[in-house]
Amino acid sequence: MDATNRNDFNHALTVHNTLEPLQRALMTHVPGTVATKYALHGLGIIDSPRVRLPLVGPEDAEAARIEDDIDKVKAITGLSFENFRPDRNAAAGGALPKVAGSTR
Repeated sequence: MDATNRNDFNHALTVHNTLEPLQRALMTHVPGTVATKYALHGLGIIDSPRVRLPLVGPEDAEAARIEDDIDKVKAITGLSFENFRPDRNAAAGGALPKVAGSTR
């Protein structure tokens, strides 16, 4: 956005093209929440990729497409996918377990 606001459209396009595989991975194969939690868990940023019903984790084919797109992500300042370790089993299913004394 900063590059576009500066009318530096060449740089804006470069940034867009750099981020496009990540955007595709997170927003096209399954709902964004599902893919984002799957990716964040694979990066070790969050403890669980599980989502609440009615959402469910990605099926194997969907997870494979997310992983394939993440493999296409190049250098993004402040973010490295070098240690991306997705866990399809952890993401499977739907509801988070009930936590005693909470509303979930």
